[in-house]
Amino acid sequence: MRTEQTQAYIDRLVALEGVRCAFLFDSRGKILFHSTLINLSPEKRNVLALALAQSLTDLSGIHASQSMDIDLFFGQGRLVIKGVPQGGLCIVCDRQLNNSLLNIALEEWFSLLREIDTQPAEESRPSILEELIQVAQEILGEHASKVISILETADDEGENLLDAIAQAEKLTRLFIDKEQAGHMAQRMRDLVQRSR
Repeated sequence: MRTEQTQAYIDRLVALEGVRCAFLFDSRGKILFHSTLINLSPEKRNVLALALAQSLTDLSGIHASQSMDIDLFFGQGRLVIKGVPQGGLCIVCDRQLNNSLLNIALEEWFSLLREIDTQPAEESRPSILEELIQVAQEILGEHASKVISILETADDEGENLLDAIAQAEKLTRLFIDKEQAGHMAQRMRDLVQRSR
């Protein structure tokens, strides 16, 4: 993807009156480009992107479609997700946002997609560390930051990762939740075993 062109589009999108934030995520829930996200910590933002990516994947499977769109209204807000084969574009905006303006902006998005290769340059499998971090975010949500810090101090070697997982399990058991700690640690150990 052309970084400058895509980021410029996200910036133009959030300049629209009534748009609160926008981000582009890939099919694994990794945020590729984003505007300033209001009242969302990095952990919450990552959990949201992962949930949206999984929802789009599931809906695409049910409807046998390459890309799905979601438009949800809540309170005074609106969540618009435009699906693409390799991820999606999420827009959080006011409920009363001018639909014509939004449609014009989204037409620009689809023009941009036609010009830019949406496939990653290399469709590589996430590293074991990235997979472990994803498990922590999925299970612990906003409480995952300390566990992620522990995991990031280890390199991708099996024994170091297993030590880090043991430390993360202990921390989670002490300060967050015993049941979540055991579940998280088991999934992480399984991932390390499969990666060998």
